[in-house]
Amino acid sequence: MANSVLALRLASLIAGIGLFVGCAGPAGPAGSSGSSSAVESGSPSATAKGPALVVDGPVAVTPDRELLVKCYGTGAPTILLEAGGTTSNLTNWPATFMQTLAETTTVCAYSRAGGEGSTPVAGLLSRKVIVDDAFTLLDRLHQQYGVSGPYLLVGWSFGGSIILAEALEHPELTAGLIALDTNFPVDYMKVCTASGRPKPECQEWYDEDKEAKSIEKDIADRGHPLPNIPITEVSAMQLDDCSTAPGEKSVSYEVAGVILTAPDCEALATKIAKKNFRDWRQLGPQVKELRVQATHDGLIDQAGPEIITIIKGILRR
Repeated sequence: MANSVLALRLASLIAGIGLFVGCAGPAGPAGSSGSSSAVESGSPSATAKGPALVVDGPVAVTPDRELLVKCYGTGAPTILLEAGGTTSNLTNWPATFMQTLAETTTVCAYSRAGGEGSTPVAGLLSRKVIVDDAFTLLDRLHQQYGVSGPYLLVGWSFGGSIILAEALEHPELTAGLIALDTNFPVDYMKVCTASGRPKPECQEWYDEDKEAKSIEKDIADRGHPLPNIPITEVSAMQLDDCSTAPGEKSVSYEVAGVILTAPDCEALATKIAKKNFRDWRQLGPQVKELRVQATHDGLIDQAGPEIITIIKGILRR
């Protein structure tokens, strides 16, 4: 068989990427349930090891909705972590990763509306709701706990699209962007059909992840260069579940509506990384690239030290 093309839809749900080889891989880290409470303002709680836990619990963003948030450390800029998936969970970020960052400055992670411990919205999430929630949350954290901007925004998977939306909305509050294995947001149907794929096929893929792709279109429609903001795009160079069977001469991957093909998984990962870097460079010539030997789902566990080095480098500017 000259070119095996088997659709991996799960990766598309997680990161806007579809791998056409093998069967579906695992979803991201599962959030644990349980109650938590915010630390009293002005009296951060020291953890058994590492920086102080400043906030740990729900914070109201509207009269009838709360977001679950956790913050460690002190100082500014504050690092805001945005996890993957439309309804992300703060538990996607390992505590050790957050605590290491908090040795340098304040770091916060939260569950978006509908995620673990956070009140859902009626209907589908939108770019506006997510961005408004994020900045309302940051304002509440500043008022109640002294967590201050500007903000270094770090987004993993779909969270990379969210940090771009946040920076486009408030560039004056953004100290930097680090997108972790994130396809640049696009108008999916426009790009997919322009690439020559049949419209029914594009529509099927769009409908399978309609919420995320609708949000990405809204971000793309508002896109413009961000020349004064340091940006790093990180690519995971080990593709989840990529393999070639005997007799197969190529593998293919869908990246933001476009199918890329290469002779093997290593070449395909390189091709994807080049496209992602080229796309993120739309934001300005200051955009930098880092390629790490890690999988998408294992990015923080496998390449955490390299990512922390990048984050601390931006903080030193």
